[in-house]
Amino acid sequence: MIVTLVLMRLLKKKRNRRGRGTARMFKLYNTQTRKLQDFKPISEKVGLYACGPTLYNAPHIGNLRYFVAVDAVVKSLRLFGYKVNCVMNLTDIDDKTLKGAREQGAKLKDYTKQFGEIFFEDLKKLRIDSIDKFPRATDYFAQMRELVAILYKGGFAYVADGSVYFAIGKFNGYGDFAHLDKEGLKVSARVDNDEYSKDNPGDFVLWKADPHFDAGEEGINTGNFSGEEYEITEKGRPGWHLECSVMSRELLGQPFDIHLGGVDLIFPHHQNEIAQSEAAFGKKLANYWLHCEHLLVDGKKMSKSLGNFYTLSDLEQKGASPDEFRFLALSSHYRNKLDFTQNSLLQAKESLKRLREFAFKSAEQSKQDSDKFFATAKDNFIKALEDDFNVPKALESVFSTVTEAYKNSYFGSPAQEYLSYIDQVLSIGLKVNTKGEENIIYEGEISQEIKRMVLEREKARQNSDYGLADRLRSKVNDLGYDIKDEKNKIRISKK
Repeated sequence: MIVTLVLMRLLKKKRNRRGRGTARMFKLYNTQTRKLQDFKPISEKVGLYACGPTLYNAPHIGNLRYFVAVDAVVKSLRLFGYKVNCVMNLTDIDDKTLKGAREQGAKLKDYTKQFGEIFFEDLKKLRIDSIDKFPRATDYFAQMRELVAILYKGGFAYVADGSVYFAIGKFNGYGDFAHLDKEGLKVSARVDNDEYSKDNPGDFVLWKADPHFDAGEEGINTGNFSGEEYEITEKGRPGWHLECSVMSRELLGQPFDIHLGGVDLIFPHHQNEIAQSEAAFGKKLANYWLHCEHLLVDGKKMSKSLGNFYTLSDLEQKGASPDEFRFLALSSHYRNKLDFTQNSLLQAKESLKRLREFAFKSAEQSKQDSDKFFATAKDNFIKALEDDFNVPKALESVFSTVTEAYKNSYFGSPAQEYLSYIDQVLSIGLKVNTKGEENIIYEGEISQEIKRMVLEREKARQNSDYGLADRLRSKVNDLGYDIKDEKNKIRISKK
């Protein structure tokens, strides 16, 4: 009887450890409660919403650091065993996009399209491929008008100067999420801008009158509603905060599990999302809120005026690869500031090189039994991620594993399986494809790093990714080697 009770307790403990179904339990830091919490999903499929780019400019490396963090969170969840529905919105209408389109004399759709294309190209280069849906704000005008109507009829909104505003004084608890000074709230004072500081909180705009914007001319469906106590004309558009409330509810429901964003969005954006969504429907918007810290450049805030503003294209022109930037982004915990320097980028390059050299070495057969060693290494990796998605800690375990593997000549299939396992989250190209190596002729002493790049180039060519193939060829040339493509052969030699 005693033995049976002990076994039942052990089984219960094991089930609790695994969480819902077969997924692992883990902790994450919730901005709303300001503490680490056990994750408890609403259902079998985790609903995750991440605030995405505003399509008025090419993404800078601060934006990209955040997108890499989102990707790592989603991939960690999937490694834990959860099914995930990840949504990242595209803000294709707001103060910035409209201003840019008018300055260019372009249609809003045409203006934002160019920056959307750059965004998706950057995601591809950075191996960010975990996001399921990218809704555009302009596709949800009708639903946004519905939400404005609900808030107006519920007494949470009012009309002034042709615009509709959310009355923050009507929502009990406004400011709690962002830790605002309640005595400093300027109830009935109105704020028209999409972005503003904590020093000037006020009633924010839900629907902004704009005589220069005509939704009909832009081909946007605004919907038709009867019985509204006020009129929303096509000479207007939704407020920025309204957009995310609508798209998250439409695609994930309310509440959903996890909301992600940068720390700069805590106020006013996320505070206002919470206010309008919870006022309208009487329930939480999201159960957990994660926020990614800023990226600094040489210890300073990134700014065009300081000449330290970089895009991914800028880094590539300076000789850095997208994988090197991705590794750098992963090397700092998402809740810590990341200081981008030339030295930190060089360190990322060297660290990535070491891992890829091991990946290439892992193709060799091992004379040692290393199954148990790499099973433990996998466990160390995932346990680090269970601590608030601590990728830097997980990377520490990876480098310790690589050091021990070299020391004991642990290579072969177990090593390759381990690299494939960790690359499900890291996504830095640790899966070595040696197919086609028999067609490569190396003349003289060729380093493992050059061999790896040549193989990666060949794989890119097989996949018709000629842009990547050309970049790798240029890199090999810059390192002092020639690549000669002959019929059914590739010849590598030192210059």
